[in-house]
Formats: sequence, structure tokens, C-alpha cells
Amino acid sequence: VCTWEYADYDGDGKMEAFAVIGSDTSSGISDSIEGVYFIDSTGYVEAVRTSFYADLCSDATYTEYAGKGFFSCDITAGGSGWKTYLFSVKDGECYELNLSGYLQGFYNRNGICYTTESVFSAETGHEWVDVELIYDESTQEFSKSE
Repeated sequence: VCTWEYADYDGDGKMEAFAVIGSDTSSGISDSIEGVYFIDSTGYVEAVRTSFYADLCSDATYTEYAGKGFFSCDITAGGSGWKTYLFSVKDGECYELNLSGYLQGFYNRNGICYTTESVFSAETGHEWVDVELIYDESTQEFSKSE
């Protein structure tokens, strides 16, 4: 287990966990991600994602928003870019959010959730800018603001 986050993700009073499983790379420098696993409140374990665009997990985080918990896992190939995979729990069942794999970071700052996007201009060069995420409580999904 590279990392794990244990919390009440759906606010029902039962604890669940997400874990990142990995192994050493051939160079032995860092862990290579094998999968993200969900452990429900009874201890049942299931793989929720085992394929990624790259193989290095740079960060995994628990974030609270709107009375729910979200597990994000940043995957990189070792360069400046990455993809963030995003998971949560609804009625005791794990689900992967629609924006999972299309985000670069996921965080809550002052009650607003954000991701980042790479922007390049001749004047400023390469910058990472915050993009607000809009949460739909009925679907328990995020979308990017326009």
C-alpha cells in the first residue's frame, strides 16, 4: 500500500477507505501504481481503477466538500503534467466521477473546489491557473466552470 485515506465519504456514519497499491519500478526510485482500491464499511475490497495514462503516483488526497469526502490520486509520467483521478462514495457504493482523468489536481480552498489548467501565452509563458469546479448535489458530480 503506497497510501490510503480512511473516512466517512458519503456522510452515512460508516467508514470507508481508498488505497493506492504500487510496486517498485525497475529503477527502484519510486513506486509504480498498480491500482486504486476501495474498502467498504464491511471490509470488502474491490479494484476501482487499474489502468492509468502513466505509472507514477505523485499524490493522493482526501478532500471534504458539501458534506462528502473525495479521494483524488495524481498520476504522472515524471514531467510537468499529470492527470487526477477522482472517486467518492454514494449510498455505500464507490464511484469514479465523470471528470476523473480530465483534471490536473483537485482541492478545496475557502469552500470552493478547484482544478488547475496549463495556460501558455507569449507574454507570460507557461502558467498553471485555478479553474473553479461546480458541484451538482443531485448527481454528486463536478463540472468545470466556463
